[in-house]
Amino acid sequence: NAANQITSFNVGRNSTDIGYQRSRIENDTKRGVIGFNAKLGGSWNMNGAVIYGRNTYTQYVQGNRILSNFRYATDVVQTANGPACRAVTQNIAAAAGCAPLNIFGFQAPSGAAINYVTGTTYSRTQYDQFATNLNIDGQPFDTWAGPVSVAAGVEYRREEQRTYVDPIAEVAGYESSNARSLTGDFNVKEAYFETVVPLAKDLPLLRSLDVQGAVRVTDYSTSGNVTTWKVGGTWEPVEGLLVRGTISRDIRAPNIFELYTPAVSTVLTRNFLTGVAGGPQGQVATQNLTRGNPNLAAEKAKTKTLGFSYAPPFLRGLQFSVDYFDINVRGAVAILDPNVVINFCTGATPTADQAYYCSFITRDPAGSVSAYTVDNPYLNIGEVRRSGYDFEASYRMPLANLSTGWNGSLTARFSATYFDRFGENVNNSGFIERAGETSSLGNPRFITNSSLTYDDRKFTLQLQMRTIGKGKYNNLFTEGNQINNNTVAGRTYFNLSGTVRATDQIEFFGVVNNLTDPDPPLVPQNFGYPTVPEVFDMIGRSYRVGVRVKM
Repeated sequence: NAANQITSFNVGRNSTDIGYQRSRIENDTKRGVIGFNAKLGGSWNMNGAVIYGRNTYTQYVQGNRILSNFRYATDVVQTANGPACRAVTQNIAAAAGCAPLNIFGFQAPSGAAINYVTGTTYSRTQYDQFATNLNIDGQPFDTWAGPVSVAAGVEYRREEQRTYVDPIAEVAGYESSNARSLTGDFNVKEAYFETVVPLAKDLPLLRSLDVQGAVRVTDYSTSGNVTTWKVGGTWEPVEGLLVRGTISRDIRAPNIFELYTPAVSTVLTRNFLTGVAGGPQGQVATQNLTRGNPNLAAEKAKTKTLGFSYAPPFLRGLQFSVDYFDINVRGAVAILDPNVVINFCTGATPTADQAYYCSFITRDPAGSVSAYTVDNPYLNIGEVRRSGYDFEASYRMPLANLSTGWNGSLTARFSATYFDRFGENVNNSGFIERAGETSSLGNPRFITNSSLTYDDRKFTLQLQMRTIGKGKYNNLFTEGNQINNNTVAGRTYFNLSGTVRATDQIEFFGVVNNLTDPDPPLVPQNFGYPTVPEVFDMIGRSYRVGVRVKM
């Protein structure tokens, strides 16, 4: 109270008494393809296709909190007729229909209050794609080690997205899932050539040796012309052992959302160490505009892989492989954190990029709801590094090998990915390593996927196991300082599936996902998620049955 010099305080709560958000998604895809294959004589072949598809994605999020209504409903005063919204007593038109809501302790709010502070978010996205291609391949001549293979082709593709949202989401009025209406399109024209040239065959330690090369010229209507290429080779020194490696230049063109999404505005209090353009310093209201950028260029990556596979001839059915990958992306599309922009612009120690960061900040006119506006378009400012190892092994054994008369076979598979680097460097501010970080920014260091399958002519049964290794919540945090416990537990998931083939045309199947139903670890994320939905299962045990019919 005022007598104790307490005039305000912050309140944080998980409003389960208001109810949880509930999502309903409708996803409809229609696709048509017309193609042809033709023999041109000798080893030459030609094929082509025309493809058209439309995806319509509709999302409803029920029980989504309306921020302005929630503020009105929780600002309550006592009147002669009982509690009432302060804004109603002040005849503020925007608060019409406000029902008071008590946020202290677990309550049983009235239906009127719940209906007033929550709503249903609606968004509908229609994505159209048209593509056509023409390809030719053949073997124009032979070397001393065998025929040289070549392929070439051209392709045209056009994509268009139209998104519509409800009026509240349009102004970012919900607590989460605020999409924006947008319309955008692009087209791309491509031509490619690739070849495989054998250099050796059936020689000591050179059972085979091939080199591969490819080049592709791509012209995007949005981000311009880019040339990509790949060079690689395969070497089989002895039977069953194959060594392989590639180096390539790859691209990713910005998508329609990154190019055209309209500005989304949020106003928060942020700290300015010094004023900008004569404006105030300290804790001031700041508007942040997150938006697309039609001037984005394509991301460019250098990818290196090196590995081997081995299928020992003395143990039929066994094969395994190990591959190393290293991917370095420059000009990665990213958005600067507004606090980073402000700190580098107003920092006590000027930097060489100070003018660059200050260019994103403008002082707002007197009387505005904010003192400054920070413009945050998508930019080609990032560098991303991913490296690690892929492991895979499998063994297939006919059960007749164990006992005469046994039918079917048993197959065991194991695959895993280990990340030793999962870092990013935004605008040369330094790499932040996220390998082993279980969050929406990072990636678990070790992930496995294994299965055991029984299969015969009439019946298939498979048990699948997926594991996520233990990690950290944030690699930059120190326990006891920024966080009490920085460890995120791993999880193991099991899926069970089976198939019964009644006839050659009819097949029945059933699947149980997340068989043992473990709860995901608590890893708070944005938008109120209690865990990382990209990594851990948020649904629990689920069942699916069906029938497949071949006509």
